[in-house]
Amino acid sequence: MKATISLTKPELLVILSSHYGFTVVDATITTEPTLAKAIREVVEQFDYRSTQKIAAIKALRTFACEKNLCSLGLADAKWAIENFATFIAFVEKNDRLPADYYSNGLK
Repeated sequence: MKATISLTKPELLVILSSHYGFTVVDATITTEPTLAKAIREVVEQFDYRSTQKIAAIKALRTFACEKNLCSLGLADAKWAIENFATFIAFVEKNDRLPADYYSNGLK
């Protein structure tokens, strides 16, 4: 069963205090970084526009493999690095990688 619950922060603190058995004075809700942010962190550590393009391609493919996002082919990874602004805009909008073989056109 799923439900949507709206709470104020004071109400949440009362619930947490009751659950844990001690007074909770503050709570912070964190979220996983978005896919686009995670990809940026992987790619932008390299000079992907010139001297470290190959390293950035390898890093992007490794990232995709580790996250089980898809099988990111060499041609697609190369296209993503060479057209990074277009690629990352797609990822930001859709919160996913494009379909396989997107180097032939984003889908």
